[in-house]
Amino acid sequence: MLDLAHLSDAELETAIEAEATRVQNSLDLSAGPLLRVALFELGAGRGARLLLVIHHLAVDEVSWRILLEDLQRGYEQMARGERVEFGAKTGSYQQWAESLHEYGENAALQTQMSYWEQVCQEPVSRLLPPAEATDEPAAVVTQELSEAETRELIDDVPEIYHTRTEEVLLAALVETLSYWTGARRVKVEVKGNGRDELRTGVDVTRTVGWFATIYPVVLATIPGASTGERLKQIKEQVRAVPQSGIGYGVLRYLRQTLSPGAEAEISFNYHGQLDQVWAQEGFSAGEIHNHEEKPRHKIEVGASLIDGQLQVSWTFNHEQVEASEMERVAEWYIEELREIIQHCAEPAAGGYTPSDFPLANLSDQQLNQLLAEVEFQV
Repeated sequence: MLDLAHLSDAELETAIEAEATRVQNSLDLSAGPLLRVALFELGAGRGARLLLVIHHLAVDEVSWRILLEDLQRGYEQMARGERVEFGAKTGSYQQWAESLHEYGENAALQTQMSYWEQVCQEPVSRLLPPAEATDEPAAVVTQELSEAETRELIDDVPEIYHTRTEEVLLAALVETLSYWTGARRVKVEVKGNGRDELRTGVDVTRTVGWFATIYPVVLATIPGASTGERLKQIKEQVRAVPQSGIGYGVLRYLRQTLSPGAEAEISFNYHGQLDQVWAQEGFSAGEIHNHEEKPRHKIEVGASLIDGQLQVSWTFNHEQVEASEMERVAEWYIEELREIIQHCAEPAAGGYTPSDFPLANLSDQQLNQLLAEVEFQV
């Protein structure tokens, strides 16, 4: 407990932020602790604040939603004098780990080997020149869309080409990197939530833990392709990844039968709606990452929906790229997203791709021919 009752209102937020940073930085993955709780006594008329920090490798974004929903539910039940009841639990983290090992022993997983071997052997387009190792913390620049633009991107754009938001964000990323470096084919390490069902009966929808999947994907667009064509190309390449990429980690780390090859220089993570739970009365979110940590990739891109706006952060080594240049790249990315939004608002925009009809087993050419025939008949 920390007594802050003696501080003025002006001093209070600075003191809380400083202590929160200290508590967060005290977490230690090797020796512990992985979780810490601090109570701030603010004095008469100002109540108190509870700080909860947990190491990211112990909880993912979904876990935070689960924990805070339970905390809110339990608080409301106690306030009404009721017994605290969180509802039925889902599968344990241990059960999920066991199902992961079983998945690794499944012969069907071997059908993914050729796909992952091809991805791993793909040459990497150098985005930045080599740089000497540095102990300096990573630098970060952030850009965002307006609330109106974000609504269009999330609600309207997916209906036009039947895309998921992550696919649209990756299409904009590939085009931005092409404009910056000239490379039209890049390897990106994508991070996902990793909660796919691996074994019947193992439900982890309300299980706390770190379920993230991390896997490489090769993304490419044809020079001169229109905005709509690029969206469809990236959409199909992303959907070609087997079972949301979970097999990559199993083959590489559990089975150890997959050589990683050339590592991607850039990573991408779409966090989704981060402030959905924080929006409840009494909750607020602090820093998600410890910026003292050195990034694994030369560039790490993270996109989140916060306060109704898409915020995109670019974490990078300032020894390799000037902050002003990274700022320009981040601005280009936002402009590319705006170009996509504008294109998808045009009457002629839209279309289907083979992955929209998985049972038909059609090629892109066959699908286009079939759609043309249907349109002609209509």
